[in-house]
Amino acid sequence: MVETVNPQSLYTFAHSFYLDPTHGNPVHPAYLKFLFEEAGFSHVQIDWRSPPPHDDMLAADDEATKVQATNIERLNQLLFAPQDYALIARR
Repeated sequence: MVETVNPQSLYTFAHSFYLDPTHGNPVHPAYLKFLFEEAGFSHVQIDWRSPPPHDDMLAADDEATKVQATNIERLNQLLFAPQDYALIARR
């Protein structure tokens, strides 16, 4: 099992990435999964972890149109993706 910062979360870079001086270059989850599969690991999966607080995410009220709600959800996925992920694999 490997756990690392999620580079797909802009929230992570704004809130936690730079608090740890040991963080170097973030590793994209698809690339890390590829590396483990190529190294012969099986059952490689990604477990998304540490979602940002719901209160930090964008909100849509009951009167928002479906298009607005969809756009807000897309922004939330980009800006507030899980802060880190764990790659779990077996050999």
